[in-house]
Amino acid sequence: MKLRLNGDDVLILATKTQQANEALAQWADAPVQTDGSAGDRLPIFLATNGVAAETMAHRYFRRVYGICVWMPVVHLEPGEVIIRSTPRSGTLHLGRVPAGRRDDHDRRLLATTAEDLRAANFDAPLPDDVMAWKYRKLISNLGNVFQALVARNGDWRPLVSQAEAEARRVLDAAGIIYTSDEEESSVRAAGFTMKPVPGVPEFVGGSTWQSLTRGTGNIETDYLNGEIVKIAHDVGLEAPINARLAHLAPPAWHRRRQ
Repeated sequence: MKLRLNGDDVLILATKTQQANEALAQWADAPVQTDGSAGDRLPIFLATNGVAAETMAHRYFRRVYGICVWMPVVHLEPGEVIIRSTPRSGTLHLGRVPAGRRDDHDRRLLATTAEDLRAANFDAPLPDDVMAWKYRKLISNLGNVFQALVARNGDWRPLVSQAEAEARRVLDAAGIIYTSDEEESSVRAAGFTMKPVPGVPEFVGGSTWQSLTRGTGNIETDYLNGEIVKIAHDVGLEAPINARLAHLAPPAWHRRRQ
């Protein structure tokens, strides 16, 4: 992959987390026409689920920014992305990672990036700590694996509640801050609503379900449920519910391929 980059370019990575490291390594060494490499000169925004891509990016880039993506879309066919929200296409929270390192350069960059995104029909809030929003979305994404494994066959909502409750206990024990349910609900309610789209099936699962349906070759469960397991182990705890879900996902993918 050959990139033609200028010193005022902004990079946005919108892969799945399990695909991020390879792309980051390639991008970091790309030359910038004015001088130096992308990793030294350019900012990179991580529009990814989970919370691990920002840590990966810090191995390659000096300035790293997180994006918490709320955008209910359907991506089942190559080259086709169907947006199902109105009146805005989605909400993208932006912020420097880590939050405490934000300076005047960051504030200018975030303001101009948010302005561009708003012109493209997105809400683009600039919270003090974008990772608090991404950790809260991580909790919401723990149910993705149920959609992938079970779809509409049975009521798995009680199991999702158990997986989320376990995650909250782990994050609290680790001292990790995440946005409150009340704040997230208020922002979501003010942002956008879902709308039916002609030709789109009544049931379309989330990103993990869509990856399985497209046959992408990998799924993100290791960086959703598996992330909770990792954090639990970091602080000497266990997360048996999320560990079991993380272990069930790969065999499901292999069965789907057969």
